[in-house]
Amino acid sequence: LAPCLFGYMCKRVIHYIVGCRQRHPSTKIWISKIDWKSAYRRGHLNSATACKSLTQVVIGGTHLLLMALRLTFGGKPCPSEWGSLAEPVADLATDILNCPEWDPSELHSPRQSKMPPHVSLPPSVPFGAARSTIVDIPDEDMGKVDVYLDDKIAIGPDLPGMIPRLSACILLAISVFF
Repeated sequence: LAPCLFGYMCKRVIHYIVGCRQRHPSTKIWISKIDWKSAYRRGHLNSATACKSLTQVVIGGTHLLLMALRLTFGGKPCPSEWGSLAEPVADLATDILNCPEWDPSELHSPRQSKMPPHVSLPPSVPFGAARSTIVDIPDEDMGKVDVYLDDKIAIGPDLPGMIPRLSACILLAISVFF
């Protein structure tokens, strides 16, 4: 199985937020999340992995083996199988987000109109101050996309044009990829 990278998503996102806050101490940081749980459940296991994932049950004294042909949330190989699809989609979404020529009003997913409008915290919520870190955090002000199993997260500082880009990049990457 391919190595799973999803276990480090929270650390990557937190580092990104801290880096944004260090560079932009009084700017909102936007996060867009898309949950594609039904897509995860439609992902097929390859035959070798399906055979290794058999579940034994006893019904009326008869021993049966059940084979899941689709990814299950409890299946040990499933995060790795899904990661082989999800990680490249996140990378493509980041590349789209960082492309200066991309105009989300011109090129977007056919499903873009289904995205809800953005919601902001009230202005009375103060910005936290970012402390210094012992690691170098890259300057990525055009935003980035990360993935945790069936959740895609686009994140970036509130710079001109960022809201429509964060709203559209993941859906466009999914449309292009599939």
